[in-house]
Amino acid sequence: MKQDRAEAAACDRAAVHRRLRSKRQFLLRASSAFLVSCFGLGVVALLTPIVLPLIAAEPSPTISHFYHDPVAGDVFVGMLSATGVFLFFFQGLSRIENALLSAAGIFLLLVVFVPVAPETCTDPAFNWHGAFALMFFACLAVVAIFFAKNRLEHIEEPSLRTRIRHAYNLAGLVMILGPATAFAIHQSSGVQCSDWIYRAEAVATLGFALFWFTKTFEYKKLMGLNFTRLLVNMVSLR
Repeated sequence: MKQDRAEAAACDRAAVHRRLRSKRQFLLRASSAFLVSCFGLGVVALLTPIVLPLIAAEPSPTISHFYHDPVAGDVFVGMLSATGVFLFFFQGLSRIENALLSAAGIFLLLVVFVPVAPETCTDPAFNWHGAFALMFFACLAVVAIFFAKNRLEHIEEPSLRTRIRHAYNLAGLVMILGPATAFAIHQSSGVQCSDWIYRAEAVATLGFALFWFTKTFEYKKLMGLNFTRLLVNMVSLR
C-alpha cells in the first residue's frame, strides 16, 4: 500500500515537472519569437534603402518611387506592408503607446497604397503620400522619445539605462530630422528631385531601424535572455 502511494506521488511529481518544463519551453519560445520579430523589423528597415537600389531595374530619386519599379516594386510593397501590419498589432505597455504604434502602422499602409506619381518627382510640394510618411515617422518619434523609456527603471545598471535612453532619443530625433529634411528639400526645389531627398529618407529609415534594435536589446536585458541562445533554441525546438 505504501509502495503504491509512493509510486503515485512519484508519478504526480513527474507530471508536475513535465508541465513546468512545457511551460518554460512555451515562455522561451514566445520570448524568442517576440525578440526575433523586433530584431527582424530593424533588419528590414536597415536593408530597405540598401536592397531596393540593388535590385531595381532603374535608379530612383526617392525610396517611394521604387513603388513603380517593375522589379523592386513588389519588394517595396511587401516590406512596407508587412511592417505596417506588424506595427498595427504590436502591443506596447500603455494605451497611448499602442494607439501611436497602430496609427503609425495605418499611416505606413497609406504610404504604400497612396503612392507618388510614376513620373519622376512631378507631385506638388504637398501631397498626401508625403503627409502620411511624415505622420508615420512622427508617431514613432513620439513613442521613442516619450514612451519607449518607461521600462528602463527595471534595468539595474545605471550606465546601461543611460545608453539605452540616449539610443531612444537619438532614434526619435533622427526620425524627426530625416523626414523633415526631405520635405524641406522637396519644398525648396518644387517638383524637382534631388539625391539629398533619398539620403534624408534613408537616414530616417535608419532611425526607425535603430529604434527596433534598441527595443530588442532593452527587452533582452529585461527578460535576462541571451539573444544568440534564443535563436539556437528556436531552431532546436522545431
